[in-house]
Amino acid sequence: MSSGTRSLSRVSRHTKFLRQQRRNPAGPAAGPPAPVRARIASHRESVARLPRRQRRHVGNKMAKKRKIKAAKKAMAAQPQRLPIRVIVDAPDELAVYYANYAEASAGHHECLISFARVPTKLSVARTEEAKGGTLRLEPLVQVMIPPTLLPGLIRALSITKEGYEKLVGLIHDPDAPK
Repeated sequence: MSSGTRSLSRVSRHTKFLRQQRRNPAGPAAGPPAPVRARIASHRESVARLPRRQRRHVGNKMAKKRKIKAAKKAMAAQPQRLPIRVIVDAPDELAVYYANYAEASAGHHECLISFARVPTKLSVARTEEAKGGTLRLEPLVQVMIPPTLLPGLIRALSITKEGYEKLVGLIHDPDAPK
């Protein structure tokens, strides 16, 4: 019986709407005024240009609220980055090492650069060792850095090399392919 009541109420609403339209043709059935109709049409065109997945969310206030809330939550979770220029100020007492050899190796979470000094004149024992094809050197310093620092380090070294070559001249690399 309740389903019959619903259908009757729908029918009665529809007949009421039709009667009202016959009495007042410029009434609610005529639609919104022209400027509003133009805005609606331009909105429909812009929605039609959207990808199909996004169309269903246009005008959906709850979806927008959820997106805004998720964005705010993501912003709060991310640490804020401050634009800072770091300047290294080395004291006069800091130890300085001369190295003419560097060796780099990498693991999963770090990169290691070992610096050593190859002596210009080898002792007799070292000369015999070098004749065997290898020369073991003790590193003066080992620097361990995260892999995320590598692109900036390479960029800084390239800029330093270019500046040196402008000032002094090209650097001769004996290992470079000819």
